[in-house]
This record gives sequence, structure tokens and C-alpha cells, in this order.
Amino acid sequence: MASQKIKKSSTKISLVSIIRLAIFAIALYFAINYLSQAPNSNVLSATSPDIAQSSQLSNLDLRQYLPDYLNQRIDELPNSSAIIYLQQQYQELLKQTNNFPQKQINDLKIQIINQLYQNAIQDLQNNGQQQ
Repeated sequence: MASQKIKKSSTKISLVSIIRLAIFAIALYFAINYLSQAPNSNVLSATSPDIAQSSQLSNLDLRQYLPDYLNQRIDELPNSSAIIYLQQQYQELLKQTNNFPQKQINDLKIQIINQLYQNAIQDLQNNGQQQ
């Protein structure tokens, strides 16, 4: 059998690859700077007036533009059985999680004390049997 020798490939970093990497890094730097600049508010308002007026939309009552049957459904929504059930479940979860971290700390303290107590009893029993 012929034994095959594994050739070790040397990794050489040539001057050309360093120059290419530097050009790429410079291009990436300028691209990130260009894209991260805040857009000019004049350009924004000129190109899309809806975006410029978005602050006014948050104060607008949209219910006046909805049909009456949708407004009625929206008014009845808090009284629906699903919403009432979800509110009850939420309140129950709030009650269960009240002081949850403190309860967990107290339970851990009790477990540590019980373990120390059990270990002390076992040590006393083992020392009593050995003598």
C-alpha cells in the first residue's frame, strides 16, 4: 500500500487581498453611514404627506368613519363572554402571582432549613451508631 502524505497548505495573505479587504471595509463604512443618516424632514413631507401628518392621525376619532353596525359591535365588545372570561382569568393570574418572588424565596429558605435539619439528624444517628 502506498501511503499518502497530507500536504499542509500554508495560508498566505497577499498584498492584493489586504487591499481588497480595505476597499471592501471602506465601501461598507460609507454605505452604513449613508443609510444611517436621518432623512430630511422637507423631503419626507414633500414625498409622503401621510407620514408627515401621522401625529395628527393619532388624535383623530376613527369611529365616526365606521358604519353604525361596527360601532355597535365595538360598544358591545366589553360585554361579550369571551372578554369577560379573559378578564376573569387575568385577575386570577394576578392574584396567584401576587408576591410570587417573595413566596419562592420563603419556600427555598424552608427547604434549606429542612435539609439542614435532616442532615443534622442523620449525622447524630450515624455518630451514635459508630460509638
